[in-house]
Amino acid sequence: NVIRVEKAFKQEISEAGIDIVYSDYCKGWSAKAAGEYVEKALEKYPDVDGIMCGNDDLASEVARVLSENRLSGKVALIGQDADLLACQRIVEGTQKMTEFKKVEELAKTAAYFAVKIAKGEKYYKADNGKSLVPYYSLKPVMVTKSNLDSIIIDSGFHTKEEVYLNVTKKKS
Repeated sequence: NVIRVEKAFKQEISEAGIDIVYSDYCKGWSAKAAGEYVEKALEKYPDVDGIMCGNDDLASEVARVLSENRLSGKVALIGQDADLLACQRIVEGTQKMTEFKKVEELAKTAAYFAVKIAKGEKYYKADNGKSLVPYYSLKPVMVTKSNLDSIIIDSGFHTKEEVYLNVTKKKS
């Protein structure tokens, strides 16, 4: 789905009148590589406004680099998967958003298509830029500080105690 995500991202960014000044791919989804790329990009583009990562593991390493460069919370960081660390960064203010897909929906859909494939039945295909591959799209949900509790905590994906572990509670 990388090609589809990138295409949609670039379209939205372009329509918003925002310039992409640097783009790279992390071979093997390497978080270490993500950190190295961001370090390199910051040397050339120190006034970056935002960074989009393909998943929250990559965003974790990018968050570390941003912190080391005193940019944590100043650069909009986004990721995907609603990893616990990403949710913690969201409530801490160092990541703007993550993308969430309900695990139950993913599991049911995977099982449905596994049965279809096992029976030799047809299934959906999409062009990944090289060939047609099995594909079915599930609608992700954007998770931000304003809706994290209702989407992540209320669904039981992560507990409130886990997500707010590093956030000092305000006294009433």
